[in-house]
Amino acid sequence: QEAIMQGQGELDQIDKIFAMVGVPTEETWPGFSKLPGAGVFRWKTSKEIQLPKKFPVNAPPHFRQTFLDGNGFDLLSKMLALDPEKRISAEQA
Repeated sequence: QEAIMQGQGELDQIDKIFAMVGVPTEETWPGFSKLPGAGVFRWKTSKEIQLPKKFPVNAPPHFRQTFLDGNGFDLLSKMLALDPEKRISAEQA
């Protein structure tokens, strides 16, 4: 077993997280640009986030990759939400 977003340092870790779930914007995380250090780095924006590819929904049984049903993917997406206001709590999960 290995971590799904295993970085080789802080910046690489952040880059892997953003590649998996998307780079935060003011639309996806209101107030992000006001956080300390948010404007210091320019992150690579990807048109396609990797989460659905890493965890395909309802993949066929012969698929050699971890997959989730729709509810599992929804829960994982909510757990990995960058905006703390949108992230699911343990109680809600």
